[in-house]
Amino acid sequence: MSSMIKCKECGGSNPVSTRICEFCGNVFSVEGKTLNDELAELNLTFDKLKAFPSPGLLDSFKNNAKFSMPILTLVSAFLTYKINGLFSIPGIIFLVSAVRALFTKKQNLLGDFKSDKSLFTAQLASLFGLYGKDPATNARLLQIEKEFKSLNGLYKQSKIFEFITYGILLTLFAGAYLVPATKTEAEMAKEIIATESSILSIVDSLLSEKNYDAANYLIKNLKSNEVIIELKSKIQFAQLESKIKSAEINLINSNFEAAKNELSSTLWKKNATDIDLEFIEEKYYKNYIQLKENMNERLPISYKVKVESDIDY
Repeated sequence: MSSMIKCKECGGSNPVSTRICEFCGNVFSVEGKTLNDELAELNLTFDKLKAFPSPGLLDSFKNNAKFSMPILTLVSAFLTYKINGLFSIPGIIFLVSAVRALFTKKQNLLGDFKSDKSLFTAQLASLFGLYGKDPATNARLLQIEKEFKSLNGLYKQSKIFEFITYGILLTLFAGAYLVPATKTEAEMAKEIIATESSILSIVDSLLSEKNYDAANYLIKNLKSNEVIIELKSKIQFAQLESKIKSAEINLINSNFEAAKNELSSTLWKKNATDIDLEFIEEKYYKNYIQLKENMNERLPISYKVKVESDIDY
């Protein structure tokens, strides 16, 4: 009889593993615990499960801050370096959050839910085994089990959001790492110069044919100031060189007055607007001065003209 328990209502003997009298249906307690006591324990565990928050993407980022914040900090650092310095602002925020997360005890909501779920499942299974034969108790337990299944769905959704969070973070990291860096103005200018410099050889060919209009037309579509000044200086030098040669022909024919007029009307028009561009134009200007001086030296004294100097530039 040590493995049996006697019902106080009808005196029937029942196994100690049951809480329902097989003879009269009386619900009795064992070891000082009543049905209400065990239901209270079950409800306490169930209340913990019901406190589990509704799943959300932002909550997933927050709950995984020790992983998400360092990744977002690195993403911001890559974008700051490659694209724009303004990305450093969210980067600082993410960095502060990452440091705080390292020194803050993590509330593992999914882990807590899993452990409470295991406890609840065990308690519910025990109550079904002990009191399941009582219709009223069985109905009550079935209702609790139904509510639990909806909560278990929230847990599964939270796991899905967690995996989505990891996917987003890894995608952002890979994207920020692989995105090409924005080129500086200096780098873009060099590329333009390299692309447009090929036009210089075309201009040389046109100038050899004295096709100045076509050479000037090529300048209209250029973007690089350096190349534009190079071409303008080259074209202007070719035109002035042609005039100096015309003066030379007059000199050879002893037409000194015409040579003088031709040479005096030969003047350089400055195109450069800043010191960097002046360095490009200056070499052509100096060659022009040299040609003009050489021609002027060959004229009779009374026909000589005033020649510009380097200082005039």
